[in-house]
Amino acid sequence: MLGGCVLDRVLETHRQLCDASPRQVVVAGKPGEALHIHFARPTLTREDVEWLVGLPPTRVQPTPDGVRLLYAAAPADPAYARAEPLVTELRFVTVDGVARLAESIPPARLSALVPRELVDRSIAAACKPELSLAPPGARFDIASIGADAFPDRSRVEAILGAPHEREADGSPVYRFCLLPCDAGARPLARLAYRFGADGRLERGDCIERTSGVQGHGRARHGREHPAHGCGLG
Repeated sequence: MLGGCVLDRVLETHRQLCDASPRQVVVAGKPGEALHIHFARPTLTREDVEWLVGLPPTRVQPTPDGVRLLYAAAPADPAYARAEPLVTELRFVTVDGVARLAESIPPARLSALVPRELVDRSIAAACKPELSLAPPGARFDIASIGADAFPDRSRVEAILGAPHEREADGSPVYRFCLLPCDAGARPLARLAYRFGADGRLERGDCIERTSGVQGHGRARHGREHPAHGCGLG
């Protein structure tokens, strides 16, 4: 449960994203490029972010004006340990002696898995007053997003590599943990995809293990478009 001071800062950041004009939380990056989330008025503290993530960062790097936290996710199965990790970078600046979040940079490779149009729709949904915070979630229409914006089988495997395991129906599954992965490491996320005979995405599911957040997307053959679940970062 969010403590009072943490909740105040989370809600203030939400207001900066949704109500401020111009917006004080800006998502920058063209389709296919790495996204950068800029916080014009840094509010969330390092302690807030680490508490919300639920796991300590993989690496901490001091910077001239603050600190940088790196969260590196790798396949949970040691057999795939050589795969390049997915790294999320969080940059903090010191404001009145407190490290506050100024920029978030998700893994560049995930930009190819999560269409920019879907990011924009997610932000719009998060800004609606009917957004549920307990449990967190929102619903929004993606029917106008072209099916070609979503990754097909070949693109998913080119970015994430060979599937770590498969469902009973053969659908690929990817499991990640936060580095350093060891025998006692908690899984960070489980991504599952289902593709049609033509290789197009029909369903994408994500279970984010640290907070229990789940994302699901489904589409049927025909005019409906595939929805994508959540990704790391």
